[in-house]
Amino acid sequence: MSSTSKGHETMKISLAGLLTSLLMLQGCDSSPSASNTSRGPGATLVSAQCLGGTSNDVTLPIRGGHATAGLTRTSDGGLLLVGGTTSKDGQVTGNHGGSDVWVVKLDANNQIQWQRALGGSGSDVGFSGLQTKDGNYVILGVTDSTDGEVKGIHPSLVSTKGTKAAEDAWLVKLDASGQNILWQRCIGGRRIDTAGAILEGADGSLVIAGETSSSDGDIKHNHGMGDAWVAKVSSDGNLVWAQTYGGSNRDFASSLAFTADGGLLVLGYTESPTQNGNACGYQGNGDILLLRLDAAGTLLWNKCYGGSKRDQGSSIVRTSSGQFFAAAHTGSADGHSTGNVYNQSSWLARIDEAGNVLASKSFGASGVQLVHNVIETAAGGLAFVGASDSKDGDVWGGAHGGLDVWFGVVSPDWNLKLSRTYGGKRTDLGIALVETSAGKYSVAGFTSSTDGDVTGNHGLNDIWLMQLSE
Repeated sequence: MSSTSKGHETMKISLAGLLTSLLMLQGCDSSPSASNTSRGPGATLVSAQCLGGTSNDVTLPIRGGHATAGLTRTSDGGLLLVGGTTSKDGQVTGNHGGSDVWVVKLDANNQIQWQRALGGSGSDVGFSGLQTKDGNYVILGVTDSTDGEVKGIHPSLVSTKGTKAAEDAWLVKLDASGQNILWQRCIGGRRIDTAGAILEGADGSLVIAGETSSSDGDIKHNHGMGDAWVAKVSSDGNLVWAQTYGGSNRDFASSLAFTADGGLLVLGYTESPTQNGNACGYQGNGDILLLRLDAAGTLLWNKCYGGSKRDQGSSIVRTSSGQFFAAAHTGSADGHSTGNVYNQSSWLARIDEAGNVLASKSFGASGVQLVHNVIETAAGGLAFVGASDSKDGDVWGGAHGGLDVWFGVVSPDWNLKLSRTYGGKRTDLGIALVETSAGKYSVAGFTSSTDGDVTGNHGLNDIWLMQLSE
């Protein structure tokens, strides 16, 4: 890759930029029905709370609509929330300037135990986190800061927005109290490197995935405009390996899951007919991408799913049976999305470890439908969360205006069991979910609303945490 080619440069992430791109979704080929009649059941909204200050406080999909696990359960029955903030008041303290990674630990009653702003004077945004096997916490985000708590960021080849830093994936390990940094590491090269998906291995190592436009530093090769990349980091923060996957056009990784042998399935998006020289069965106009890696990150096979329009993978999770649930956004009505009759729908699939589609169905309506996160339920079905501005089709009721949080449950026999939207008159997005007990869910996203289901908004945009029950 030429170090001076602007075609290889990926847009830098900023909190404002991500919010702007999400708000633009409301203008996408959307003409919702005027009817708001409920055609089926939805989950009951048990409680909801806004978290943040008077500026922007959000959990976010990382780029292009694909999401990350900004919400995870903790061993004490509580929750860990990860997002970004530009606030310096309300429930946010310690902001370093610009935007910071914001980490919030809640107890089993959804009360804040502690919060922590992480970063420097530049742009720092958190996308995911988890509680590690030793009882501490690891946070994953991106940064272009060169000061504060950020150490070792790679220098940039070009000056962007006045900074001399590139944008790196940023891993931070906090102790159990959340107040002490045990280690931190910037991973990337001299261009733009982002990551939002993270897993912990059996040995305490960490695997992250995202998108890179670098070909130096920690990234040894780039195939085109932007590559999917996966990196493994030891439990003490040392880089074990980093691998890139792609072709001459854009490729990125959205989500990943371990396979039975310790390898990985990586779900994402591609505009390239081949990855690392291997054809994927590209359908055209942007496809869902699935990569099978061994434990060392070597590409074993790659497959594309979709149809003649744009299709993009967002979330994958391994099920208790050893199979996988996958979610994607689809605009196609052919290929793997046969049966879709809408402009923009959500494609949910059950696949095996060889990438064979065992069952799939598109769920849609006349407007915009996005699924950001999918999990297996205790009953063996699938629960999902995302966003919709529709009032018809498979969105059964509750639309308030603009994009709303969309939550649904699919039964083990692959029928839509619950579907409803939640929010107010402005923009409300669902990003991540966990099942806290059988049939009960915590859902995290963000809201700019101050009416409808939303109360207590502190400012422009707040993290919105909901408790739902089947």
